[in-house]
Parts: sequence; structure tokens; C-alpha cells
Amino acid sequence: MAETLYTRDILRLASQLEYRSTFSDTLGDHILGHAEMKSKICGSMVSVKVAMRDAIILDALIDIKSCAMGQASAALLIEYMHGKTYAEIMNMRMALQSRLKGNSGDISAFPKLEILDAAIGYTARHNAILLPYDSLLKAIKSETL
Repeated sequence: MAETLYTRDILRLASQLEYRSTFSDTLGDHILGHAEMKSKICGSMVSVKVAMRDAIILDALIDIKSCAMGQASAALLIEYMHGKTYAEIMNMRMALQSRLKGNSGDISAFPKLEILDAAIGYTARHNAILLPYDSLLKAIKSETL
């Protein structure tokens, strides 16, 4: 494969992944959802807690133990998730999955996902990249039950 998997942009994102132990104090009344997922393929683990109001994501804590691709993916999700709904996160995930398969998923609403195109030929990394999105979606679903 001619492309480098761990590009400078991927490594920069992975190194900038923000770790926080608590939600912002300004959230007020919110509902918490929680999910933990582990990839059977690569061993990546993601734990997500989400705060929502009126079906809108206010904040989320994402703890990820993964390769740089998974960490970079989580960093992009954190950047784009605020103010989004379940459907918008699902659309982002589906567009990303389509791009990873080599198709032209529409990422115009979240253009930085293009950075993850470096993994198109590396199918073993796709699960780590999608796991943060799947975990957030599962956490959102858990808070609505």
C-alpha cells in the first residue's frame, strides 16, 4: 500500500485527544446515557457517558483504549458531536463507514473526517475507527430506555 496509515494529521489528532473526568459544570439538568464496547477484532475499548437535553448532545465523556486511528476518530467525534442528534451521529458514522469502504460518503457537514481516509486500505483498522461512534450511539439509546 502506497499510502502511510499513520499520517501526521492522524498522529496529531490522536495526541490531542481530550481526556476529562467530569462533565462541564454548566450543563444543568441533563440525562446521562452510558455504554462500554470492546472490539472483538482489534481489542479496542471505548466507554462513553453522554449528557443530552431534548434529544441533543450537550456533552460526552469518551474514554478510549485504541490504536492511533481509533484515538483520532474519537477526537474528531468529540469535535463534531456537540449539538447533534442521534440521527446526525448515525449519518456521520454511515458516511465514514462508506468512505472506509472506498465509496464517496458525504462528509460535507464534517469535512475533517477526510483525514481518516488514510485507513481505506487497512480494513483491520476500520472497527477501531467506527467504535467511538457505535459507543456514543449505544449510550444515547441507553439514556432513552
